[in-house]
Amino acid sequence: AMLGDLLLMIQDTDLFIPGMMAFIGMQVCYGMVFWRGIRASARRPTPAHYVVVGGPVVAYIGGFVYYLSGILAKNPALQILWGPIAAYAVV
Repeated sequence: AMLGDLLLMIQDTDLFIPGMMAFIGMQVCYGMVFWRGIRASARRPTPAHYVVVGGPVVAYIGGFVYYLSGILAKNPALQILWGPIAAYAVV
């Protein structure tokens, strides 16, 4: 996260994509740690738990990406960011 912040703070050149890549790396690391914690826990979640907790998260992310797609489609200069933003949202 700190690397991503530092890359976004540099104003001499556009480092938005490398900054996003750093944040994606951070999210992957968080995911791995949470997954290991779940697997090590004596109380394992059921498939229904994943649906109840994950369903609203997936719905929110889907709605947010849909909302952003409309904004990015209206501005040709921002269309290049669609791929990285969608990838970040999926991760």
